[in-house]
Amino acid sequence: MKRRYNIYCLTSLFLLVLLCGCASWHSPNQEYARINFSDGISINEAIVIGKEELSACEYRHEYRSQRGNVMTNRLARAHPDYWFVSFESKRLDRHFWSYLVVVNKQTGQVVFSDPHVPLDMINYDWIFDRAQQ
Repeated sequence: MKRRYNIYCLTSLFLLVLLCGCASWHSPNQEYARINFSDGISINEAIVIGKEELSACEYRHEYRSQRGNVMTNRLARAHPDYWFVSFESKRLDRHFWSYLVVVNKQTGQVVFSDPHVPLDMINYDWIFDRAQQ
């Protein structure tokens, strides 16, 4: 009798964890599909766009896609119409590198998406010069 009760409890616990975990987890693709691009892009939507961009590139396994940060430093503040979403490197030997996704706040268009070393930057004007070419 006690063994049957233990099996019942373990089965119930497993099903509870499985159902709760699946109900609360959203893939970046599902979140991306919910973005309304017509009303501008919020900070959270910019992070989702950044995750989607990172997941589609060849470097997706080298950066922490769950740790997207919107940059607010003086270099990013010089371009108020854009979100600068940065992802940390997983590799210790590349800890100065990050994956940068620059998103237009009005349209959601990605104007830049590539690895870079933030310490080498004097400004981010080169991103927009490169995008216009």
